[in-house]
Amino acid sequence: MREGPPSGAPPGDQKRKWVRYEREYSNSMWHAAFRRLPDGGWLVSYMDDASRFITGFGVYGEATGDGALEVLGKAVENHGKPASILTAHGSPFYAGKAERGRRGGAKFETEMVRMGIRHRLAGAGRPQSHGKISRYHGEIKAKLRLFCGMDDFVDWWNNIRPHMSLDWDSLETPARAFARKMPGAGAVAADARGG
Repeated sequence: MREGPPSGAPPGDQKRKWVRYEREYSNSMWHAAFRRLPDGGWLVSYMDDASRFITGFGVYGEATGDGALEVLGKAVENHGKPASILTAHGSPFYAGKAERGRRGGAKFETEMVRMGIRHRLAGAGRPQSHGKISRYHGEIKAKLRLFCGMDDFVDWWNNIRPHMSLDWDSLETPARAFARKMPGAGAVAADARGG
């Protein structure tokens, strides 16, 4: 018995399969994003794509490139340097055409070049590019009030809460996955070239 429309059905009628994409190795790519917190502060977080591990976060009065770079520096010091970082087109991370003409590139972009980290931009109108960090933001919105603050929440996210997209049979947490997926020499660079 066949599921879905027959193979000759128009393209819009064919059932699409859900595809999950993730990097194979830890530190191949990190997602970076700002999120407004209920108290009005701006949270910036870095999430490893392969493991969903939050490598760094900080809360600031404004969403700025300086805050993003401060958190990045600590994250790299604690967990190593990612091959690439995926961000949205927001001004803390990226200078648009008009802004670039006035003041040059964003400080974040310049620092990525200096550090040898490839800065990737999420496709405009493609929220799935940031789906992993958006899920984390959704959990913050739903559950932050149950914790003593972001430190406790991130500890729960990284070290206590098993993640369904990881090794669910062993109730793997992002911290365990980050360690398990850490590559041998040269593997991060190869994975970073893949996409």
